[in-house]
Amino acid sequence: MLQEEGQNKFFSLLGEQTIKLLSLLRFIGTQ
Repeated sequence: MLQEEGQNKFFSLLGEQTIKLLSLLRFIGTQ
């Protein structure tokens, strides 16, 4: 149970970082 919750937190965090990275790349690409 706790392990699954930890995985969910990890994946949501990973998703946030991926979105930030993609938006950053898109920002750089439009320069």
